[in-house]
Amino acid sequence: MRFTSVIVTAAAASAAVIGRQDTPAASAKVIIGSTNTISVADYDGKSFNIVGSNTTEGTGPSWMAFKEPNLLYAVNENAFNLRLFT
Repeated sequence: MRFTSVIVTAAAASAAVIGRQDTPAASAKVIIGSTNTISVADYDGKSFNIVGSNTTEGTGPSWMAFKEPNLLYAVNENAFNLRLFT
């Protein structure tokens, strides 16, 4: 009896997720870190469009956080430090 209720709940949750995927996603900005580069991309729910990049040799930005109005903190794993971009 208990297993049946788990299956019913899981099926309902799956249906809810599938329903949400059918609706168009709102556009968003995404911060992407890669070797030597931090990029900003527009995401429209289907594709990414790179709109800006900053390249600094010898860096490895991984963990990044944006703070309004225009601050970007990035951990540089190669130098074990934190950088602030404005």
